[in-house]
Amino acid sequence: MPLLTWNDALALSVEVIDEQHKQMVDLLNQAYGAITTGSSPETVGVILAGLIDHTISHFATEEQVMEGAAYPGLAIHKGEHELLTSRVLGLERAFLAGQVQPTIDTLLFLKGWLLDHIEGHDMLLGAYLHGRPS
Repeated sequence: MPLLTWNDALALSVEVIDEQHKQMVDLLNQAYGAITTGSSPETVGVILAGLIDHTISHFATEEQVMEGAAYPGLAIHKGEHELLTSRVLGLERAFLAGQVQPTIDTLLFLKGWLLDHIEGHDMLLGAYLHGRPS
């Protein structure tokens, strides 16, 4: 059973963003599967590193879209990206240094953040891009 299942309620109807969100969900589920089946911490760490890299790349894409559309919520949205980036890079450093191990709690935090972000900030962006009132 996956940790998170993609569904149309999460779609912004912005193809590049939706595809990247689907990839983030897939990577989160891969990490969850690796932890729950007892894969080595190294294996889980590799998957999480891929998720972190993809997330940072995704943030850059979203920010380009926002800049190109003159999105008025850019500064706040970008601030959310910066907070998560700082936090996950700190976790990654701790994983690599052997100070902490990837856990279900880490994945639950990432799942919660992703859902809150998509359902909040990203939906506002999607509405703006489609000219709908938010």
